[in-house]
Amino acid sequence: MSIQAELLAAQQVPLRYLVRFNPRPTATTSDESCYLPMEAISEFGAVDSSRMRPTPELAQGYSFVADGDVAYAKVTPCFENGKGLRAAGLPGGHAFATTEITVMRPSSQLDSRYLAWILQSEEFRAPGEAHMTGAGGLKRVPESYAARYRVPHPNIDVQRAIADYLDRETAQIDAFIAKNEELITLLTERRAAVIDRAMDRLASFKLKLKYRLTLNTGGVWGEDPTGVGDSVVLRSTEQTVDGKWRLSSPAERSLSRQDARRFRLHEGDLVVTKSSGSEAHIGKATLVDAEVAGLAPAYSNFMQRLVPSGDMNSKFLWYALRSRSVRDQLNLKTTSTTGLGNLNGGILGELLIPSPPIDEQAQTV
Repeated sequence: MSIQAELLAAQQVPLRYLVRFNPRPTATTSDESCYLPMEAISEFGAVDSSRMRPTPELAQGYSFVADGDVAYAKVTPCFENGKGLRAAGLPGGHAFATTEITVMRPSSQLDSRYLAWILQSEEFRAPGEAHMTGAGGLKRVPESYAARYRVPHPNIDVQRAIADYLDRETAQIDAFIAKNEELITLLTERRAAVIDRAMDRLASFKLKLKYRLTLNTGGVWGEDPTGVGDSVVLRSTEQTVDGKWRLSSPAERSLSRQDARRFRLHEGDLVVTKSSGSEAHIGKATLVDAEVAGLAPAYSNFMQRLVPSGDMNSKFLWYALRSRSVRDQLNLKTTSTTGLGNLNGGILGELLIPSPPIDEQAQTV
């Protein structure tokens, strides 16, 4: 019989018959023991076992974990985030952890790796969220939920084969993700270098941005603009990725017809973030393309609209605003209000921008 068939045919057994919950500490002669606060516990990956504290301080009031035990975080939002651990290689073979975990010590009939995979599954997690008790940010999954939870219980050899398969496959996926993240970082750096080289080559043509604009204005004020006219898309600064609008979740606001016309964005306009809760977003430029313009979007006062004149290519300006030389200027000119960086139209207008002839701008684009 195949492993899959063995699993499907396996008896469903409540966990309380297969594990011991929250085992009492075993005697230890160690002067110091490993301490695992919640921040030391990942999503069933490696734990940070570098924290050591005197054992007498930990022996009372903390959850005891020994090598071979499996635990999951029971408190929100750590449970929903998938935090948990399979203890292995702990200093001295044990640790004392936050009381916000539920510890299980598998019997000889339950493989600890197999149990760890079960506790990571949506089949265990999703119903667990529904069983949470408490209020607000103090909701917890009761031990009784896990005790009653039924797990497929094939023989121990099948459990180990399943754990081997999942360990192997997920390790390959994790390695692939890591390589892709490294590649994305390298390509992002390469793209930035290409833009910088192109703009540096045109450094002799620099001119203040205000001389290459026909409009440089802020957007509509207010978190909840009043009016009963046209319902338009009011784009926030967080709705862009790499200079492109994310169209999946537009924020609908009701504006008067006058404001809808006044603050409407058109193809070729640029929008620059003036203020944001994240410093990384300050000065972020977005080019309005035909698709977005067709939605008749307005823009909020957290953004500044730039409308290039006839002798400035919109996409060239977009690239210029992303270059290192302009970003350096922005970092120097950005003012600070209530701890957040802020731009305004005046600061943007004073930026020195490469301004070669329009045909050379097009060739550079």
